[in-house]
Amino acid sequence: LQLRGGQDAVRLAIEFCADKNYIRRDIGAFILGQIKVCKKCEDSVFNILKKMALNDKSACVRATAIESTAQRCKKN
Repeated sequence: LQLRGGQDAVRLAIEFCADKNYIRRDIGAFILGQIKVCKKCEDSVFNILKKMALNDKSACVRATAIESTAQRCKKN
């Protein structure tokens, strides 16, 4: 998905971030860290990752959200 990009891939990754299954949330956070998004979506993606990093009940998901946030910052 991150190679394909586009609005559909971003939308799917965001859906994964809200899933009950921690593995899907983890995958969603990872994809959001890798995928190219438009400038308009950048703040929204950052806010999703920030919320996950601070509040997710899974330590694995929190760690991935932190790493993905760092990836996004590195790209900018």
